[in-house]
Amino acid sequence: MGFFCQQCGECCSQMGDVFHIKEQMEGLVFLIYNQYTGEEYLVTIDPDKTQLFTQSAVAADEPLSCPFLRRDPVTGLALCTVHATKPDICRECGCWTMLILDSNGRRAGRLLGAGHFAADDPALHDLWADQIADLEITDRNEWERKVRAILSREGYTVFV
Repeated sequence: MGFFCQQCGECCSQMGDVFHIKEQMEGLVFLIYNQYTGEEYLVTIDPDKTQLFTQSAVAADEPLSCPFLRRDPVTGLALCTVHATKPDICRECGCWTMLILDSNGRRAGRLLGAGHFAADDPALHDLWADQIADLEITDRNEWERKVRAILSREGYTVFV
């Protein structure tokens, strides 16, 4: 199962609890500290995101987000301003492995790996509980095909 990034910023929304800026080095180079592992990393603001980083701040409604997360002022999409030099923990994040959109193209739910399902849409929550949660299909590809069929029949679009 693949990964389809919607640039929602959820993966970075609590990283302000993990990463702290320890020091600003020369220019837009920062020494950051992972408070849980004690590791330090040098990160640099991506050249194409310098203006976004310097002219905006972490969103007020996302106070615990990574200090390098910014929202595109036009699209509202989440952008990592240190994407090219981000720490390994960020590179390894696969976020949601299945993204489910409603008939209007809005996010209705997500699946992390094969286990954690989160629904934004109450109807999807009920559908998942009634028809998907207890599927006893061990082959991952077959399970995915069945889930896609169920969700598609109900008007949802699935990205994996």
